[in-house]
Amino acid sequence: MTDEEINVKLASLPEPEFLNPDWPDYAALGFGDEDVEHLLDLTADFYLNFEQSDEESAASIHAWRALALRGDLELLPEFLSLLMETDDIEDDWFVEDFPRLVSYMGMPALPNLLDALELHSDYQCVTSGILEALPKLSQDPAEQKVIKEALANLLTNEDISREGKGMAVNGLIEMNDKDHHEQIKEAYQTNKVDLTIAGDLEEVEISLGIRTKRSNPKPNFFALETKLAVQERRDTLGEFPADASAESQMQYFLSLYEQDSSINRIDTLDGFLLSASLCRIPLSKVAHFVWDLSGEARDIARLFETKKEFEKWHSLLRTLYSRTEESLREGEYQPTLLVWPDADESLDPETPFLTPWVEGFMQGEMTFNENPTKEELFEIARLTETVFEVEGEGTRLLEDAEDNPMYQFMGYIVKRHAEDRFSKESPGKAGKGKIDRNAPCPCGSGQKYKKCCLN
Repeated sequence: MTDEEINVKLASLPEPEFLNPDWPDYAALGFGDEDVEHLLDLTADFYLNFEQSDEESAASIHAWRALALRGDLELLPEFLSLLMETDDIEDDWFVEDFPRLVSYMGMPALPNLLDALELHSDYQCVTSGILEALPKLSQDPAEQKVIKEALANLLTNEDISREGKGMAVNGLIEMNDKDHHEQIKEAYQTNKVDLTIAGDLEEVEISLGIRTKRSNPKPNFFALETKLAVQERRDTLGEFPADASAESQMQYFLSLYEQDSSINRIDTLDGFLLSASLCRIPLSKVAHFVWDLSGEARDIARLFETKKEFEKWHSLLRTLYSRTEESLREGEYQPTLLVWPDADESLDPETPFLTPWVEGFMQGEMTFNENPTKEELFEIARLTETVFEVEGEGTRLLEDAEDNPMYQFMGYIVKRHAEDRFSKESPGKAGKGKIDRNAPCPCGSGQKYKKCCLN
């Protein structure tokens, strides 16, 4: 078929309904091997074309469903790529469809899915999509036994998150797997499972028919999970590094109390603080955004288990923010960059990992920079792309600023903004609203504003 003929056939189908298990008879449309490329293009448009109309989105959904009916294992990388992309767009269509899409591939997809789960475990949509898909790969008892074993093995896999382990338990419940009760029990007893997914061990045992009722009162799983997740991180991180640098100590707290929408890396925080400094944002406002980039009002002191820990973290943030402001004024700002994680042989082991710092700065710009010009946005986008290209080639951070796009990126930022922003008396949009000197500091420290974030 021609591309236009494919478009016409897809447009003739009823509009897709979310969570409706009744799909049109795509096989009757007669798509062949020669149509796969255009169907893949339509599928990719779902996340590449941000201005899709409702009709175009419907065509994308029909396209990936029609492709899935082929049961072609070679399509799995394309489906996994789209699953990763959905982490960045607010749309659940593909995540909900994914388990059914790969079910047509059957058991041959299992090894690939398990590999992708480990390789891309930091993508929430990948974790949820794959773990929901595994129980649906086969209804054959012998093959289901293999799937159950794979799910149970995830409970001891250190690369799988607490949430992922909770989803693995959910999968075992879905498959009514009593045979791996001991592995499930061990995972709960060693505090490895997110309680908000399938509940605690007693709830799981009730779901599996191992027990009929609870022995203990049912807790608030969300509140309990918050405490247990911090405890697991504390066990992993060890004691607070009292003799380490301010950056290392800050990283400890960012890792220990990590939130869904918080900054969790010191290099990301460094880029974020640069933007906040250029926009003259008060420390009290910056402190809130570190833990919730949405800016939702909350008492951030309550995130910490002790007042002493909160005060130490707040002191570290004040120190790092002051350093950023001072280095900008002195014209000596240098980014905090970490080396590329798990660098392969093509990369110098000292190659800096630029992405987190740049992302931190861009998050700051989106949060604090109220009126960027079109020229400014275009130039930052161009320089950002150049930085990422060089990073992918393994280029080291050079001392010569003229030869390094990272320094060019920072040079543009500071030259474009610093003099203008530091000459202004009023803060940026996130800092609007005067705070009385003797009022409680909005950061939640319990101290007066004049003795806390004012300076």
